[in-house]
Parts: sequence; C-alpha cells; structure tokens
Amino acid sequence: MTAPAALRLASAGEAIDQLYAADAWRAGDLGVPARRGRDRVTFSGIEPAWLREALKRWARQRLAGGCSFNTVTTAMTAMRRFSLFLGECTPQVVAPGQISRPLIEQYLAWVTTRPLADASKNVARLFVRAFLNDNKRYGWLPIPAEAVIYLDELSSHKRPLPRFLPEFVMGQLESEAGLARLAVPYRHLVVLITETGLRAGDASTLPSDTLITDSSGWPCLRVLISKMGAEHLVPLSARAADAVRAQQASLPDGAAWLFPSASDPRLPVAYSTLRGVFNAWQEHIGLHDEAGRPVHVTLHQLRHTFGTRLKMGGVASGASFPGGRDHGAVREREPGSPGPAAGRQSETAGQAGRDITMLQRLPRCRVQFGCIARQNAAATATPKPHQRGLALPKARSSR
Repeated sequence: MTAPAALRLASAGEAIDQLYAADAWRAGDLGVPARRGRDRVTFSGIEPAWLREALKRWARQRLAGGCSFNTVTTAMTAMRRFSLFLGECTPQVVAPGQISRPLIEQYLAWVTTRPLADASKNVARLFVRAFLNDNKRYGWLPIPAEAVIYLDELSSHKRPLPRFLPEFVMGQLESEAGLARLAVPYRHLVVLITETGLRAGDASTLPSDTLITDSSGWPCLRVLISKMGAEHLVPLSARAADAVRAQQASLPDGAAWLFPSASDPRLPVAYSTLRGVFNAWQEHIGLHDEAGRPVHVTLHQLRHTFGTRLKMGGVASGASFPGGRDHGAVREREPGSPGPAAGRQSETAGQAGRDITMLQRLPRCRVQFGCIARQNAAATATPKPHQRGLALPKARSSR
C-alpha cells in the first residue's frame, strides 16, 4: 500500500471513530441502514460517564455484528433506565466495581416497581443482561463477574390478549365513504395494512415494484419483514391488490417507493406522518362505538384485527400472517374448519373464485398459502447472530 493510500485509510478510520465517539449517532452517517424516523440514537443523559462510553463501544460492536439500528436504539432506552437506577442508589455508584450481584438484584426489584408495561420491564432486564454478558467477553468495564442476570430471572413471555377492533368500528374504517375522506396515498396504505396485517412500518417502506404474481397467478407482495430480517411473500385480497395498483399508477416514473414522502419523494413516508394522518382521519369521520362514544384506535390494532379474523376463519398461523411473531392471535385450524381438501377444490375453481374477498377465500386456499408459509419459514429459520443471546425463556406447556 502506498503512503498516500495508507494516509487516506487512516483518515477515514479516524473520521469513523469520531462519529462513534459522539453522544448522538445518525444511521446514515455511520453507513448503517435504518428506517426513516428511527435512524437516530442518543447517549446523552446516561451517567456515569464511564457507563456512557462503555455503552458506545457496546453499541458499535453490536452494529458490527449485524444488529439492527433500531435494536440499538431500544437497548439505549433500557440502559438509560439502568443509568437512572444507578443515580438513585445509596451509597452512590461511582465506579464499575460497585456493580455487584446484590446491586443487580436491587435493580431487578426496582424495575418491578416502575410504572411500565410488562414488555418494557422485560426489555429493561433483557438488555442489561446482554450488556453484562458481552462486557465479560470484551472487558469494557471492570465489572465483577458475579454481576449477572440469570435467564430464569427474565419474565416468561406473557401472551397478551389480541387488541382486535369490533366489527362495528372496522365497518367505519373500511367504508368507502370514510376512506374517501382520507387523502391518497394514505388511503391506499390504510387499505393495504387492513387487508394484509402488515406492520405499518413495513408497509410504509415498500418499494414501488413490490407487487408480483405467484406460480398460481395470485397477486402477492414481496415484503422485507424488518423484525424477522427476511423477505416474505404476502398474498393479497382483490381489494388490497387494487389499492397497490392504484397507488403504483399514481407514482411518477422512476419512483423508488410505493408510498413516497410528500416532503421528499426520495424517501418513504415517515411512520410518524402516517400515524398523525390516521389519528386526524379518525376524528374527521367521527369514529365511534355502538354506544356513540368516540373511539381512538392505533394502526397496530389493524394487525391484531386481521389476525383475529384469520383465526375466526380457521386459517393456520403460518399460512398468511406476515411476520407473525408477536401476537398469538392466529392459531392452528379449529376443529371443523376447512382443510387441505377444500384448498385443492378452490385451486380448480377458476377465475370466478378470485372475485370474493380474501377472508372468504383463505379457509379454502390452505394448499396455496401453505406453500408460501413454507417459503417464508425457510427464510427465517436461522436467527440473526445478535438474537441468539437474547432469547426469552419459553413458557412451559400446560399439557
């Protein structure tokens, strides 16, 4: 290597080191992919200073190991709570050597008393455990080896009830009159989320050429499921396919995103923008329950509702629920629901069967959707390297 080339390489290395040494990181500056609106992480407010600097090194190591930027952001939220705990300790924690096993036990008890959701409490335990384990390997801080959080001290993953929406409310959200009062492209985006169960973040960042046709001629979306880190094929209802095609027809030539941002078409629509529009639209149409009381719903509840509808239709969880890791609303086929034989009959029913809705057709298409499920399962069978050390203990079966 020539001297000028070595100098340029050293300068580039120093520039990267300076970026990682800062108290605020932008994913774009670091060359790390991240979803729009979730591309920043800050270490400001994490005290003591020695903990803050060690966490920067930990975050850098995790990014280098394939961890997503969003996971690092979540980890810093958890470590900020650990920092808050250390600041409340008496006597004050002024050195890494004071982080002992008894102190960790106090932290676990402290987390239990926080006014947080169970999932947030578990995240607060999970990432502190991960940091302590990685610190043993890399030695960023001289923390005693006894300072650990054992696997059985993490809460078992409690399966919450699905937060599905009553059909009375869904009728208002899905009505043509209501949707007509929602501007394009948000109208098409809400229809797509409702009809597919996609997470709003995944749906809003779809590329413009996402629509494909499978081997049987059925329209599907090729979707990168961010939480799974893999592409899935998501079958579409006629209504969803029409929404995607209408949105594609409205795009200018060369558009990269199916739902581009109004302020900068080079970027996808921001989740925060979609959420704000969705909230304002609910008020605009006067969304209410059967008693006439105003109702506020979230975009994620559309996903819960989709999963619950599938279960009520007798569809297996892996058949069509995209990236279904976190809900548990969809289970195996209920006794008496249509099985594979009905699916084979549907595949020979011809074009007329494609005109009915997805929910009506799904119980009779288990063969087709089972093939897609196997493709999706194969794509996500191997966990990412950074996920292997963070697995929660499985709840014991009651059988």
